[in-house]
Amino acid sequence: MPTQTPLDALLGPPSRVLPDAWRTMPWRNGGGVTHELLKRGDGAPGFTLRVSIAEIRADGPFSRFDGVDRALLLLSGAGVILTWSDGGRTTLTPEAPLVVFPGEEHPESRLIDSPTTDLNVMTDRAALEATVILTPPGPITAPLTLMLRAGAVDGEALPALTLLVRAAPAICDAPSAAILLRERR
Repeated sequence: MPTQTPLDALLGPPSRVLPDAWRTMPWRNGGGVTHELLKRGDGAPGFTLRVSIAEIRADGPFSRFDGVDRALLLLSGAGVILTWSDGGRTTLTPEAPLVVFPGEEHPESRLIDSPTTDLNVMTDRAALEATVILTPPGPITAPLTLMLRAGAVDGEALPALTLLVRAAPAICDAPSAAILLRERR
C-alpha cells in the first residue's frame, strides 16, 4: 500500500468541486464576491491552501493577507490593472493573464472595461508553494486542476470551472489551469 504524503493528507481523497458546491461570500469592500472552492489546513492565516474564484465588479483595493503567497489568473473579462504600493503597475489581460505576489501587498485594482472573473490561489508561505500553469487538453498531472471550460474527464462530463482534486491519472479534454504544489517544511 502506498504511503500517504503530507500533501496527500492536506488535500484529502480525490474529488471534484462543482460550481454548485462553492461557498460564496461578498468582499468586505463591496467590490465583488469570492467563491471559495477549497480551503485546507490550519496555517497562520487560517488556512494552508485556499483556492477561490473572485468576481471583481468594481475598482478598489485587494485585501491584505500577511504570510500568504498569491497567484491570480484572469479567467474572463478584459482585465484589470493592479497598482502596487511602490507605484508600479501590472496589467492582467487575456494575453498576459497571470500574476504572483505576496499577500502583504494589497494592490489597488482598476477594471479595464468590465467586471472580471479570476482564479485566486493562496498558500501559507511557511508551509506550501503553488505554481499555476495554463495547460491544453490532455493528461492531468497536477494535484489540483481547474477546468477552464466544460469538458470530460475520463469520459465523465463536467461543467466549466470544476476543480479536480487529486484526479491524476486522468485525461481531460478541456484546457485547464494546473495548480502545482510543493511543501516547504
